[in-house]
Amino acid sequence: MPSSDSKNYETVVLQQKDLPPKIFKINRRKMGISLALVSLFSLLSLLLFPLGLYYIWHARENVEKITPEAIQTLENKSKKLEEELVEIKKEYELISKKLAAPLNATPISELSLFHLSSGRQDLTGENIIDIEGAKVELKEDNKYFLSFNIKNISSDVPKISGTVFVFAYQGPLIQIFPSSNFNLKSQQLNFDMGLRFATARFRPLSVEFKNLNGIAPIFKVFIFSTTGDLLFSRALK
Repeated sequence: MPSSDSKNYETVVLQQKDLPPKIFKINRRKMGISLALVSLFSLLSLLLFPLGLYYIWHARENVEKITPEAIQTLENKSKKLEEELVEIKKEYELISKKLAAPLNATPISELSLFHLSSGRQDLTGENIIDIEGAKVELKEDNKYFLSFNIKNISSDVPKISGTVFVFAYQGPLIQIFPSSNFNLKSQQLNFDMGLRFATARFRPLSVEFKNLNGIAPIFKVFIFSTTGDLLFSRALK
């Protein structure tokens, strides 16, 4: 009569060449569970494989649909940026032509840089204002520091007031003090938007500019009266 142990196990005999046979006992319950798990895994694989194929096909279809639209959007943005770059270049060329005038240009030609009302005069030859003590320093933070005194040299006007502009030229690069006063639409500066001052004797002024390219800058100082007449214009090195 078979024992209960023989009902719970299967006996497997492994016969190897030139070696004595080996006998293994396998638990029938565990073997059944293992076979059931393998069968279940195979069934799930068969079910999931078509779903995976459908997902991949659907994702590819969406990518093919979206890609042309995304490419068109990028092309439109690129075209717009190119147009804006062209406009910026045009504005830069106009500014450079007006500001990069020769240092010995006459004050009358330099007046074209500024927006002036009719009737304004060039009074640079009237000895009303001068500058003295001009000093240029390159600071440790790589910025140029320009300082000078605006001096009242008029014998008839006890106190002079007006506005002052300073340009810094480094090759083709130009900086303007005070900054942010350039009108891109008219390509001019409003004379009354300069630094305001009033002096009976002298007025110290300090201006700071970035060192844009390492070229030693050339400075131009323009001083206007409160009514827009040009009182002073000079280049400083």
